[in-house]
Amino acid sequence: MVIRIFIEEQALELFNLTDMNDLSLTPDGKEREAKTWEILNKIITNYGYGNIVLKGEPPIHNVPMTATMQGNRLIIGPQEEDEVFNYASQLCLWGIQLLQMHDTSKEGDQERLIVNSKYNIPFFLGHSALSKYFVECIDFVLKIEYLLSPLSRAVVLDTAFVNSKGGVGQCVESDLRQEHAVCNQKTLIKQLGANKSPKAMERATGSADAICNAVMDINKSLGIKEKSHRHSSSSSEEALNRGREVLRKLHPFRKCPGRKCQGFPGVKPNPFCKISRQLLLDKIMKVTTRLRQGITVPNPDSESESDTD
Repeated sequence: MVIRIFIEEQALELFNLTDMNDLSLTPDGKEREAKTWEILNKIITNYGYGNIVLKGEPPIHNVPMTATMQGNRLIIGPQEEDEVFNYASQLCLWGIQLLQMHDTSKEGDQERLIVNSKYNIPFFLGHSALSKYFVECIDFVLKIEYLLSPLSRAVVLDTAFVNSKGGVGQCVESDLRQEHAVCNQKTLIKQLGANKSPKAMERATGSADAICNAVMDINKSLGIKEKSHRHSSSSSEEALNRGREVLRKLHPFRKCPGRKCQGFPGVKPNPFCKISRQLLLDKIMKVTTRLRQGITVPNPDSESESDTD
């Protein structure tokens, strides 16, 4: 919901409006659709959605210049950056990509899964040069696009999502579902205490899903809410309106050279500014060569978890 009001602010600033109600659309179906696409194209083009501008490359728009006098010399250079604008722009880029991945998993969209994996490669490298998700994305794209046979490729994509509830937009990632099943099995194994044995663990974990469903039904009948990392309720319209009022006063997407963002000093307008094209290509080639040769790098975190278990 936060990303929603930031994108609304982008539209208001771009079209010089005071409220979203001022963004009038024609009532006719075809004309309304054409007008909507026109507005979206302007927002996407102006704020650089879908573009990857790496370090050392020219920006999407011309950089405004400023002239200053130092003694008898006139020095012309780029204006000082607006860190508030940069922070808000990068926040929207991250938010849109997260919403894209969430919607892809809900719809079980195989084509967007491949596109998201490719687009995430510079995202993860820009976040950390040692990101394991950077390697995972390259590994997935390499196998899907080049190494797997057509049949194996179809199997991988078809089993990437699972819909256990039925209905449109109810898919979840298969690996996430598997992680939940493993977590339920570990919980039952821990309850065995000193009675742990291969036979006892096999017997307990074999009914893990059924026991989990029974516990959920009991908790539901007793009015005990399920623990969740998501918000139990969406943000109220009143809270969203307060956020809109703050953004209207701040004008984060109106460039003001020299404006500082105290929490994120030196922040850039997109997550790709820290990496150069040559660095990106070198990293991809290095990882690709290692993956094609079947060389793996052990993950210390996974080893410590297995030892703990």
